[in-house]
Order: sequence, then structure tokens, then C-alpha cells
Amino acid sequence: MNRRIYQIVSAFVWIAGACALLFFAASLYYGTDLTLPWQVSYAFKTRPLLLHYFDINGQTSGLVVDQLLSWQQFTTASFQFLAWPEYVLMATALFLLICSMVAITYVDRFAYYVLTAIFIFIFIQLRLEELGAAAPYFTFGVIGGFMLITYGFQAYGQKISLWIRMACSIGFFTAFGLLVRLLPDMHLPEMVSLGFGMIALVALGSLFILYIAGDTIFLLFKITTQGTGKGKEALLHFTLIGLCYVTAIALIFLQKNQVIDFPLFLFEPETLFLLSCYAGYLAFDQKISTRIAGGEWLLFKKWVYILVSALPLVLMAYARITANDSLLSAMEWVIILAHLAFASAFFVYALINFIPALLSNLEVWPIFYSGPRTPMLTVRLMAFALFLGGIFYLEYKPYYQLKAGQFALLATVAEQIGKPVLAEQYHRQSIFYDFYTFKSNFALALSANNDREIREVPTRLNAILSKKNAPKARIALANHYDERAEIYQTLKTLMDSRESATDAMVQNNLGLAHYAYQNYDSALRYFQLALGEGTFVSEGNRAALNYDVAAQLNFDTTFNYEHAQNAHVKLNTTALKNGKQQALTFDLKLQPDTLLDRKELFYMYNSALSRQLSNGEVLLNAIDYYLSHPQNDPYRNFLLTAKTFALYHQGEINRAFLSLERVIASNERAGFPYYTKAIWSYHQGQAEMTVEAISEARKRNYNEPQLQNFIELLRVREEQIPQPDISSEWRNLQQQSSTLSNQAFQEGTLQLAQKNAFDVSTTLDIWEALHKMDIAPEKMYELFLNTTKVKPQEPAYWEAYILQCAKMRLTRFGETALKTYRTLVSWKDYKMLESSFEQILKEERNKFLQPLKQ
Repeated sequence: MNRRIYQIVSAFVWIAGACALLFFAASLYYGTDLTLPWQVSYAFKTRPLLLHYFDINGQTSGLVVDQLLSWQQFTTASFQFLAWPEYVLMATALFLLICSMVAITYVDRFAYYVLTAIFIFIFIQLRLEELGAAAPYFTFGVIGGFMLITYGFQAYGQKISLWIRMACSIGFFTAFGLLVRLLPDMHLPEMVSLGFGMIALVALGSLFILYIAGDTIFLLFKITTQGTGKGKEALLHFTLIGLCYVTAIALIFLQKNQVIDFPLFLFEPETLFLLSCYAGYLAFDQKISTRIAGGEWLLFKKWVYILVSALPLVLMAYARITANDSLLSAMEWVIILAHLAFASAFFVYALINFIPALLSNLEVWPIFYSGPRTPMLTVRLMAFALFLGGIFYLEYKPYYQLKAGQFALLATVAEQIGKPVLAEQYHRQSIFYDFYTFKSNFALALSANNDREIREVPTRLNAILSKKNAPKARIALANHYDERAEIYQTLKTLMDSRESATDAMVQNNLGLAHYAYQNYDSALRYFQLALGEGTFVSEGNRAALNYDVAAQLNFDTTFNYEHAQNAHVKLNTTALKNGKQQALTFDLKLQPDTLLDRKELFYMYNSALSRQLSNGEVLLNAIDYYLSHPQNDPYRNFLLTAKTFALYHQGEINRAFLSLERVIASNERAGFPYYTKAIWSYHQGQAEMTVEAISEARKRNYNEPQLQNFIELLRVREEQIPQPDISSEWRNLQQQSSTLSNQAFQEGTLQLAQKNAFDVSTTLDIWEALHKMDIAPEKMYELFLNTTKVKPQEPAYWEAYILQCAKMRLTRFGETALKTYRTLVSWKDYKMLESSFEQILKEERNKFLQPLKQ
């Protein structure tokens, strides 16, 4: 034997075994989340918020707007097609077949015929004829090629080196794989081959499980009897421990068969398999030392055993990740039945054969597999009969579940290649074999379209739930009722679930179901239970619930949030802070792709409604960032509305009114923007503008109760209308002028000049100061123009604008503005301004023409 080749392949084998174990462990962690991922659907609900701007007759008044709250519900996506688990399974099987083909060339003639018969059985079960390529000669060719190569080495080439045997084996299965991939005229032939050949892989794994099922009893026998000085004590220990082991397997059997229902903690079928793999490896020498010629038995122990141990692990991991529960259940039944049969038979065999020797204080475990009284072959036949008896007792359930898993796999492939009718037929065939199959029932429930299929959904999902714990099915059923507004069925489905005590997703949705019944205390309890896994979904829902509870009970709700930076949590906590008039800091990471998400949009909107926002300029920059990109045009009007509120609450009255006009222009039929303008106009002391805005809102059929209430309050108003005043800010700026640079003072003055045109006297004082500064004419022109737009009825603003037009030689603009000015003042004042306009315009023209004359 070529030792170098042996060591290289051995290294790959151990790596493959370790990867299989990791794959199995990963499947326990991820479960079905890769192929059937959890999803979160969210709905936004409005909640009224009073923006208190003033009092009328002692009554709190202002503007009632709708904040938005996010409510998130767990659901599931459709089944995702994952190719890589199939390829992992195929790679494991091929590696096992390659190494096994090499190993059997070293055995004696009897063992060769036995192992070759197993391989022929496996090749037949691959059902290569289903590929529709050269049937049935494809299968005959594979069997013939395999026998030709292996028999040649076994009978005539015993001295041929290991690397040649390995090369021939690799070449044979490579050719086999290429033929499967290229010969059939179909999509994904390797996946189809895996589907039809799944029974072959399960059969191979089952044979191995039968081979090692009794070895754990040997391990217990060895541990309890090795090196002991007291035979009676060793016998007692083995009897008790062995009896506990057999009883535990019996309990697993009863639990799997749903005769009993209580947790066995970590003692699962997978635990049995891993334990027996370890025990079988330790017992390997005793079991096969008389059958293998020379030292080549190492190939079976170091290669074949490791890989054939990996195959059931990969099969179970594949079944779990792809949600093929019928296939997984079939494998678990094989493990349970094999271990129950062989453990019981081997336990009795050990007691019958070794009681006298143990009582004589003899070390008997080395001859366990070669008992002098009862031949081991007889015990194995007895155990196999018990195994078949278990299959009959279960009415062939493992076989039917295996067939169900096979058809579910084929349905997945059919869905992937775009054959929905075929996929549905395969799913129904899977349910025919296993009524409780998760994958096919769930797939048909998700794909239900017509009324008949929709009516079948509860039956299909209840079939899953009657079999085992299935949070995804439970949530799917509850959501099915929820979509049809059957809130009692929704609540009952979740309350009756065993997962409500352990599964965070079920607990979250159960909290939503209680919220629908206004059971706020129960809803809060389940949201808090769901936080045990730190999910932001339940934390966001708890924040939304806090808002409703606080609004009804009027108490201050302060909670610490683990996921305070989550957009849904921030959205709801912002609404709560607004309702409680608490300070707020806006914090949003801008998306590089500039694409705005709805939850982020509503977070910006809720933040814009805050009158206690500490960093309003950051919010305004974020809104402008998203407004500047066309892909957010569907949200443009909403963004403009948010910007308008943010500007007004930051005291930027001019910019707020200009932004409000853009909102009005973008949707001229909407009455709410005009109502907003009416409230703000009254807040700024503009009675005429208030009346005009109310009239425009009513013309657009905006007759909400808050508008009617506002009109009634105006009719009986006793106090003076509020008056805007920014004089204190102007005085503060002037007092700071000595500590500011000229540029800083100039910028501050210009910014204040654009703040509130409704305080006319202060605004004009600021303008007078600006005239003494070196301000660019374009900036002054823009300032005057915007001011006239905000307060168009103020003659002084028009005067400044018209004179600025003359200074910049904007004749047509100035003349148009003069016509408006004429409607606001007396004839005398009009003529005086017109004369000044023409005089300035003449002087500016002369300045422009003077260089040309020279």
C-alpha cells in the first residue's frame, strides 16, 4: 500500500468527517431558517398628536396631526431553493463511494461478494432510468463498470498500488457524474438524480446504522466490567446502566410515536447515533479482525467508517435545513428502531453469555463479539427481526415518510425549473404518503390561490401542528386568520400553541393578537417575554404599545431600549416623546444609495413634528438629501410636508411658509395644507390670511372636526390675536456684535432677516442694518422676493423689492411688482415709489453705459 497516498486521503477523510459534523451542528442552530426564513411584515398606523401653538378662550388650541407608529408581525417567506446542501450531500456520497470502491478491492472473496451486492443494490435504488437517458442500460453500465474494476483488482491485481486503485475509482465516478450531468436532456439533472436516488442514500445510511446500533451496549459493557476486581459489582453496574440505556431508547420510541409527551432534554435520536458512532469506532477491531486480510483493514476503519458515519449526519442536516421533515423523521425512526432492537438483543446477549464469567471476576469484554455459547450471527438475526417487527408495528411509517421526503425534494426541483403544476403533483403525492408532512403541506398552503385551496389552508397547517411543535406553521395559521379579520381564531391559535412559552416569534404575534382585543397588559407581557432573545421587533411593538397606553392613562412611560438605533424603535419612541412633549435628538444614517425606506421616512416625519428637537438642522439636511434624488419622488410630497413642519418648529417661519406653498402646489385638491396655513397664520397674527386659508380648506372639502372647532373658537374669541416678535433675537445679536467678527455678525443678521416676515418692524430694522453692510445684491434680491411671497400684503416689503429690482436693472420684474404695489397703497405713495424706481433705474443704466461711451 502506498503510504503517502493513504495518509493524504486519510487527511481528506477526517476533514470531510469534521465538516459533516460541523454541517450537522450548523443545521441544529439554523434549523429551517435558511430555506424558510423568518420575515417581518410591518404596518403603519396613525395616532393623533396636538401641536399646541396658542390658547383661545383658555382652551388649548393648535393643529392636530397624525403621527405614525410601526407595528411589526412575524411571518414566513416562501421556500427558498438552496442548491448547496444538495451538493454537500452528493459530494459526501461520492467521496464515500470512491473510498469504499477502493477498500473492497482488498477484502477476501466472501466479503467482496457481500459488499458488491450492497453496492449493486445502491446503484439500482439510484433509479437512473428516471433521467430518461439510455434506460435501462445506464444502470447496467454503472453496475458492470463497477464490478469489472473492483473484481479485476480483487482477483488479479492484488499487488497493484493504492494510488492506481484510487485513480481508477475517481475516474469511474467522475465519468458517472459527467454522464448524469450531460446525458439527460433536462434542467438540473443532478438534482433530479438526487431526488429519485434519495432512497439509495438513506438505505446506505440505514445499513450503517444497523451495523453500529448495538455497539453502545458493548461500550457500556466494556466500561463497567473492564479492570474491576469484583464480578458481582461489575454485573450490577452493567445491568443497571444497560437497563437505563434500553429504557431511555424505549422512551424515545414512545415519544416519537406520540404515546408520551414530555421532554427528554438532549437524549434525542441524533444523540444515539453520535454515541453509537463513537462506540462502533472503538469496537471496530473486534468486529472485523477475522474478516479482513492483512493490514488493509485500516482502509475500512480510517476511510470508510468515517465517511459512512458522515453520510447520516449530512442526510439529517440536509433534511433539517431544507425543511424536509419527512426525510428527517424517516432517518430518526431508523435510528430509534435499530438502536432499540440491537440494544435490547445485545443487552440480553451480554447477560446470558457473561453472567458466569463476570461472577468469576474474569475480563470478558474482549470476546463480546465472539460469544462461545450464543453465536453473534444469531443475535444479529434476532435484532434484525426485532427491527423489522418495529417497522411492521409502525405500519411501514419510516418507509412512507422516506417516500414523502423524496417527493417533497422532487417538488422543490420542479418549482426551481419552472414547473408549478408538476411541483403541486409531487407535493400532493408527498402528502399521500405522509399526511402530516411539513414541507408539502406548508408549500401548498403558501401557494394557495383559488377559494378551494384557501379553504384547505387551516387543514394543512393543523396537520403540521398535530405532528410536532412548529412555530412557523402556527404563525402562518394565525396570520391566515388575521388576514380574514378573524381575531378570535387568531388569538386562540396562538394561545393554544405550546411554542408560546418558548418561541419569541410566537410571543410577539401573540402580543399583537392581545392588542387587537385591547388586552394591553397581556400584550405588554408577551412583548417583554419576546425580548428574551433581544429581538428589535418586539421592542418596537412595545414602544408603540407604550404610546397608546400613555395616551389613555396619561402616565409617563420611560423605558430603556436595547435596540434604540433600530428604525422601527426610533420611529415609535419618537412618537411617544412627541406625545409627552419630551426633548428629542434626531439621528439617522443616510443611505449611500439615496433610496429612502418608508420606516425612515416616517421617522423623519415624526421627528419633524417635534417642538423639542435639539438638532433640527440635521433633520433638514437629511430631508434635503433625500429630496434631491429622483428615486424618492413617490415620497416627495410627504418629505416636503415633514420639511415644512421642521422649519416652522425651528422658528424658520419664512422658509416654512414657502415650503408650505410648495406642498399646496404639489396637491392643489388637498385641504389639510390650507388648514395648516390657517393655524400658522393665526399663530403669526395674520387674521386675513387665516380667514383666506380657512376658506380655501373648505373649498377643498376639508371639514374635519378640528377645523369646525377652530372656526367656532374664532367666533367667540375674547383675547387678542397672537403677535410674532423676533426683536429679542435681534437685540441679542446686536449685543454680541462686539464679540463676533464682521463676517459672523453679517451672516447672523442675514439669517435673522429671513426668519419671520410677520414681525414687520423688526424685519425692517434688520434690513436697514443690512443696507449698511457689504451684502451681495443677489442675496438682497432673494431676501426681498421671498419676504413678499410670505407676506404679500405688506407694502414696505414691496418697496424694498421694487427698489432692489431697479438697482439690479430688472426692469420687467420691477414693473410687475409696481402693479401689485399699486393695489396696496394710495396713488400718491405709488407715484412716489414709481418715480424713485425710474430714477434709480436711470442712474443704473448710465453707470452701465458710461464705460461704453468712453
